Amino acid sequence: MESERHLTFDNTELVNETIAKRPQICSIFHTKVDREVIQEDFVRDVYATNRSDYTSVQRYEHYQTMCHFISLLPAQTFVSNERMVLQICALCFVDFSNELVKLIRKYYGEDTVDTISTLMACTRCNENYDNYQRIDTRVLLMRLLAHSHIIRPFHVHIYWVYKAYDTDNPYEAPTLTCVAKQMLTLANSEVKPLMHVLYTRFPSSHRSTTIFDNFSRNEIIWMTYYTAERVSMDLKLSESSKLSV
Repeated sequence: MESERHLTFDNTELVNETIAKRPQICSIFHTKVDREVIQEDFVRDVYATNRSDYTSVQRYEHYQTMCHFISLLPAQTFVSNERMVLQICALCFVDFSNELVKLIRKYYGEDTVDTISTLMACTRCNENYDNYQRIDTRVLLMRLLAHSHIIRPFHVHIYWVYKAYDTDNPYEAPTLTCVAKQMLTLANSEVKPLMHVLYTRFPSSHRSTTIFDNFSRNEIIWMTYYTAERVSMDLKLSESSKLSV
């Protein structure tokens, strides 16, 4: 969760890194049962559907993050099939295409396709929960996964923030104030309520403070940038007003 070295990996390296994590994931889940971990051939086929390094890195981050989320919860929270479904969701989250649906059906069957399709729909809908405490735990993790960059170290988080801007609007450079305001809005309206549910529902999740500390630190950094930029703008306006008098 803390390393940024994967940001420089190509597709092949990311495939190998994902597969190499299988024994580690079994250890995290406190199991020796391979059926709780995604199959090697499935991993290779998923990465092969889109060989873009940008997409592949996102796949790896999402998979790594979801496994970390699952490790924070009591072992009895999910049965083995649910842990498998969440791993598949994470690996396919960046581009849940028809090609990926066919792959999931080939390896895991129609019931798994239906479950994953429902989870994806719940995650990507614009529904605002009046009471986050009632949210299904799987949807909770999926919605946190959608904004997982904000719970990583700031240098990784900001990489994805500006990568998204560069992808969506390559010819526009947003001001620091604008970026800071958007990140603070995201943190307070979506991520913080979800983090609160995770902690209150599973108090033991706080034993690993990595994601909570990263989130708090990133929020403070964005608030500092936003405040400093606004103060700078106010000073410039003040100076400009004095000159015009």
